[in-house]
Amino acid sequence: MARDMPLRKGQAAGGAQREPAREADPPRQPVLAAVAGATGGAAVLEPPAQAADTSQRTIRPAGAPMETPQRWAGLPRRISVETAAYLVLGLLALLSRFFDLGSQALHHDESLHSYFSWLYYTGQGYHHDPLMHGPFLFHAAALVYYLFGDSNATSRYAPALFGAATVLLPWLLRRELGRWGALTASVLLLTSPSFLYFARFHRHDVYSAFFALLFFCAVVRFVAAPRPLWAFVGAAAWGFAFTNKEDIFIITAIFGAGLAVAILWQAAREVLYLGAVFVVFLGAVVKFVPKLLGWPALPQIPWDNPTGDAIRVYTSNLLTHPLVITIILLLVAFCVLASRLLTRLARGRGWVEGVFGGQPAGSPVAALHAYLADRRMLYISIGIAAGLYITLYTSLFSNLAGIFSGSFGALGYWLGQHDVRRAEQPWFYYLLLMPQYDPLAVFLGGFGVVLTGWRIVTHRLLGWAEGPQPFVRGLIAWWAVGSIAIYSWAGEKMPWMDIHPVLPLLLLAAALLGTAIECGVRSVERGLTKAEAESASAAAVRPNPQWSWAIGTVMLAAMVGWFLLAARRSYGGVEDPRGWWVLLAPGLVIVALAVGFGVLRGWSRAGRVALLALAAGLLLFHVHAGWRLAYERGDVPLDMLVYVQTSPDVTRVMSDIDELSLLLTGGYNLPIMYDDNTSWPFQWYLRNYTQKQYFATTLTAPPSDDTAIVLVGNENLAAHPEIKDQLYNYVAQPYSMRWHFPENETYRQFAIAPELGPGWSVWMVQNQPHGLGDVVRSVVSSLTSTAKPNNQARLFRLLAYRDLGAPVGSYDFTVFIRKDLLPQYNAIRYK
Repeated sequence: MARDMPLRKGQAAGGAQREPAREADPPRQPVLAAVAGATGGAAVLEPPAQAADTSQRTIRPAGAPMETPQRWAGLPRRISVETAAYLVLGLLALLSRFFDLGSQALHHDESLHSYFSWLYYTGQGYHHDPLMHGPFLFHAAALVYYLFGDSNATSRYAPALFGAATVLLPWLLRRELGRWGALTASVLLLTSPSFLYFARFHRHDVYSAFFALLFFCAVVRFVAAPRPLWAFVGAAAWGFAFTNKEDIFIITAIFGAGLAVAILWQAAREVLYLGAVFVVFLGAVVKFVPKLLGWPALPQIPWDNPTGDAIRVYTSNLLTHPLVITIILLLVAFCVLASRLLTRLARGRGWVEGVFGGQPAGSPVAALHAYLADRRMLYISIGIAAGLYITLYTSLFSNLAGIFSGSFGALGYWLGQHDVRRAEQPWFYYLLLMPQYDPLAVFLGGFGVVLTGWRIVTHRLLGWAEGPQPFVRGLIAWWAVGSIAIYSWAGEKMPWMDIHPVLPLLLLAAALLGTAIECGVRSVERGLTKAEAESASAAAVRPNPQWSWAIGTVMLAAMVGWFLLAARRSYGGVEDPRGWWVLLAPGLVIVALAVGFGVLRGWSRAGRVALLALAAGLLLFHVHAGWRLAYERGDVPLDMLVYVQTSPDVTRVMSDIDELSLLLTGGYNLPIMYDDNTSWPFQWYLRNYTQKQYFATTLTAPPSDDTAIVLVGNENLAAHPEIKDQLYNYVAQPYSMRWHFPENETYRQFAIAPELGPGWSVWMVQNQPHGLGDVVRSVVSSLTSTAKPNNQARLFRLLAYRDLGAPVGSYDFTVFIRKDLLPQYNAIRYK
């Protein structure tokens, strides 16, 4: 090719004049002579395979083998270490998410999602109902059933796939988090117990986490380089998230507010100040004016019976309520004032150019200007999001009413659930849940939130340095704080929502660890920095990475030793506190190593080594907790993250019933009856049975003579004792259907939760003080109680081995087997 041909003196390959060679450069010899000398023979000119122009020739030494052209010219010949690392992480993510998916019983909610997806797959239709969130899950599961069939395992394939894909998404953030930071984020997502558990769980939250992270990636990449690709990816992520679950309103509010603050601070600070005043004033109006003027309460959302007439009456009452009218008038006034401010700032050039134009590239304002100025990109993005919304909420255009139920209906339903407070979880629920399973993300990410906030504030007020990637890290910190605040405030709190506040904390933790790793790598490459040389002793020499590895390994070994000592010392409880001091020894070893290494090699290096050793120790805890949670006891509610779970008795009973049906009918034709208390999850497990029959709370007559098995919830048996009289020809066998985590004996006693009322927290009776000061004192009391060795031992056993100190609760059911079938059934059950 042209670059292989000899060049005339003073001319470059493209014909441009070349800078003369320096005196130090070695003399150049003709290319032909160089090739011939290297091979010891003559050189030949061989035309390229598809070159009509004889001036383009490739030089090949005589006797040299012909080069085989690449089959895929666009692919790299070698895979980098970084790419190989992501490939390994992706493989581990797939293995960890898909391994043994079908063995654990389906949770109550999983059985609902799986069954209605199965109905859609079998052609029985799907219509959006806000009770079960958005349609994405049902379309995804129906597609999986179409490809792989319907089973317990395949019902979890789609969340497992998206959970594995989430592990690889930080690859898109290599510029923002750094290469080491992005790789660390993938490692943390891979080993996070909460992300692992809910990636193997047929619920919406793993999809929401994936789309939220993808949307964040698209936003920050578009800010860095406003390419249409990232605008379209962001629109698709937002559209899919909207079709998945109503927490898209929370995600939109968090990112929208964060981006608005960043943009207005740079381009229209007066509007930002006006908005802050408006928010404070609006909050004061909502809080105090209705009481001062005696306005009635807002109408109740008809979430339990959302008929057309009920919705029309509610809408009319809502829009004519004085508080709503006041809020609308205030919003109109704010919009008018903000519009005038923006018009004045634009100086007659229009908002897009006058307010948002002329900003430095790489800023959020410049990105907004590029987005608004390119109408084609803007309209295509809107079309992508709207197209996904309409397509899925209308069930592929078969249910046009889904357009309204997916927006106003979904928002109204879940706002109505705020006051219902299903599960009655206290305000501190996530603050206790997250550290149990993701301590590395919580503690290090929490430090990252504080550090990022400090850097931004001191930069704005004092002009200090903002640190690396201030916009990206600031947006992540805002995301973390907003998620914790909103999800803790929301009336309904469930363990599967834990991954939403954990995700941004995990990204910040990864960014800090990545920075520490990069600093360590650079310091090894260039030797001691000036600051490190000044802080080190006179004996300090060029850093040796083996020392850092050795010190870090010993620190990690000390942490593992502390864990083993604590496990041995806490076994069976601690009645005698003597000897408890032995647990101080590993900590003293770590401190001594850090101080000694800091004196000899520099404090910054010692801090990095200690930080990375601590992170490695917590990462081992993540693996320990995740393994036991996901693979050993995923359907046993010893974990606060499990909450309520279908008992393994259900899968055991279904296995026996399936075998009995095959034995007696050759298929799934065994006549079975079940009541409303056992309908979930058995509606899913009995989906293929052709002779199943549902009854409500009681039997009005004995079952038909061919009915082989009757399933009845013990709650109905207690309320309707006549059921046993109707089942005189059957033998009863009790089982556990669902069991739940013992909340009252564990975390509910941490503090007062005044929003729940008496009996749901430390606040037990109405006349017990429960003001703000009492809440704070209850928290301090619980924290200081851990100073006692006995409480430390119980806390350690809870976190490390899930020793609860209390039995799990149980909701039971009874299997009634026809007496003449009892020998066959027992032969199956006891084989």
